[in-house]
Amino acid sequence: MNCTWTFSAKGVLTSIALEGSGSASTIDGLRVGDAAAALNVLGAPVSTSTNGGAETRLYPADVRLGLGWKVQIKDGRIITIVLCTCLTGSCPPSVDQIRKIQDDPTMNPTKITCIDDGNWVVVKSNFEGDHTGGWLLLQRTGGGWTKVKRVTHAGDCYELPEDAPYGELEKPLGGFCNFRASAVGVKTAPITMDGAGPIVLGMTRETLEGTSVNLSMEDECGGHAAPNVVNGFVPGLDGYHLRFMDGKLTAMAVDALGARTTSGATVGMSVKDLLSLYQGTLTVDTEHGGYSYTAGGRTLEFTSLGDDGFETNTVLAIRVHYSNSPWAVC
Repeated sequence: MNCTWTFSAKGVLTSIALEGSGSASTIDGLRVGDAAAALNVLGAPVSTSTNGGAETRLYPADVRLGLGWKVQIKDGRIITIVLCTCLTGSCPPSVDQIRKIQDDPTMNPTKITCIDDGNWVVVKSNFEGDHTGGWLLLQRTGGGWTKVKRVTHAGDCYELPEDAPYGELEKPLGGFCNFRASAVGVKTAPITMDGAGPIVLGMTRETLEGTSVNLSMEDECGGHAAPNVVNGFVPGLDGYHLRFMDGKLTAMAVDALGARTTSGATVGMSVKDLLSLYQGTLTVDTEHGGYSYTAGGRTLEFTSLGDDGFETNTVLAIRVHYSNSPWAVC
């Protein structure tokens, strides 16, 4: 129907967009390309803003469901129309709603914070008469709210869904959660010359498993040729392999599909696209089916060599390591 449908990581529909000219229209007959005056059928906007020469207006579509029409206008014409769960004023839920969601009539919220266009709510409160309190994290689901997590200490935040807006959640959660330490935080972070997210070259295993990072590594190889070498992985972080020598991280190999570098290279992309992306800056190792970039004593390496020893046309893994201490299998 000439629309772009956007779903959250949980499969919840969050917006339907009409972008570009076509036959699609709203229930009121509005189309991209119409004159801005046609928007009068929606009534008065609840908010307006201007950025880069385009004006954005937000109109109510269904207050009960928290739905709004987000419309962009440029040069007197409509350039985008989006139906979304973004209606200003539809958040926060009432205290009675929050108590019912938590099934705790004794809750006494002291602060309710709406973030991410009102799709997430952080409730600071006591629980069941416990005045030490904590936080309740809610996510909008259609016209209602779903409890995602009750947070009372560092650690409870580590299993938030991947579509959670981590950057916005850090502040209202009062510092009780170290999002960078979560496995999800590592998977969503790009691979750099230093590592990925909180896992960085040079860190000790004690730091990895301590309170500042709190990810526990397991040995994935059993016995090793050298007593000072350990290859391992973190449970819940499938596709990320770590190599410690003399107690320090010297290399990381990532074969998780979708893992990416800051330049946009991903596991699973074609070698042709990889070489086009880096445009002559990679060193080619035809003997080992690899392509690498070295700087500052660190090497970022892409391999297209399969388990059978044959070179493929696809990036199968991304590795980052000290240049004098490459990744090595068990």
